[in-house]
Order: sequence, then C-alpha cells, then structure tokens
Amino acid sequence: MRRIFISHAGADKELVDLFVELLIGGIGIAHTEIFYTSQRDQGIPSGKDFKSHIKEQLQNTELTLSLVSENYYTSAFCICELGAVWIDSKDHIPVLIPPIDFKQLRAVLEGVQARKIFDPDDLNSIRDETINRLGLKEPRGVGYWTKKRDEFIARGKEAAAKLPKSDHVPRSVLEKVRRGKKGLTEGN
Repeated sequence: MRRIFISHAGADKELVDLFVELLIGGIGIAHTEIFYTSQRDQGIPSGKDFKSHIKEQLQNTELTLSLVSENYYTSAFCICELGAVWIDSKDHIPVLIPPIDFKQLRAVLEGVQARKIFDPDDLNSIRDETINRLGLKEPRGVGYWTKKRDEFIARGKEAAAKLPKSDHVPRSVLEKVRRGKKGLTEGN
C-alpha cells in the first residue's frame, strides 16, 4: 500500500518531481510509499488500466497532497481525483502553485485551508502534518529538513518558471474583455 497520493497535472511534472524529492529526502519517506503518475517507477505499472489503477491508489492511500496549479484546474483527471478525495473525506493537504492563490480556489477547495508551495513556513507545516497524519517514527531532523526545504524552494521556483502555461482563460478575465469590447463598440 502506498501511503501518499500526489494529485497533480502532468504538465507540472518537473516541479512535482522536485516536491517528491523533498518528501523523500527531507522527511525520509520511502519512494515506494508515494504514488504519482508522472514517475515511471511510482506510477501506473505496465498492463494496468490507467483509470482503475488511479482509483485503487486513491482508495488505498492515507494522505493525498494536491498540487494545485493553473494546469491542475484544466485537467479533467485532476478534478476527478479532487472530487474522489472530497467524497471519501480523505486526509488531504492542498498545496498551491503560483500564480494560484487562495482567492482562485474553487468548488470543493473554496474555503479549505491550503499551503503555498514556496512559503518556508507552509512547507514546514506540510512536513509536520505529513509526519503527524502518517504517524511517522524518527523522521529526518529539522536541520536536515531545513536544508532540503531551502534547496527545493530555489530549484522549485526555477522549475515553476519553465512550466507550460495553461491556455485556459479565467471567466473573470473573459468578462473584463467582453465589458471592454462592449464599451468600445458602443462608443463608435
């Protein structure tokens, strides 16, 4: 059984890989206890049905970490995973990837406490909550964690800057454009 399910958009793979490295190296979680589809040896085994395997992993993990980005909100699979976590009342930590912020959280995430992926205090909270929720014994020390956390923040920000941008236009932006266009056509 995998203990942690990482829900993420495939487009965010480079940053997700670094985050998983932080969990493994900074806390001491075995890579075999983490499921995420973007890593070949931790994702879907050959010959398995993608949807069935994801469903099975979600049902059998103790903690889900959702890495919520613009790409996450445009992925049908991510939204399905989020819904499954909500329906099953799974232990869940939403982690926000900029430019997503608290005000962009929608649907089942609206009003839910979330953590920011590059905030050192929030990463410390993710560490502590993961250790407590999984009942981990003898995790790596705080000094070691702090070093790995700071390395992650530096490398993660570089990776995030290279992530593909979603082509999804938020409704608020679309409405602003429509209002602006209407004003232009009425003035002529």
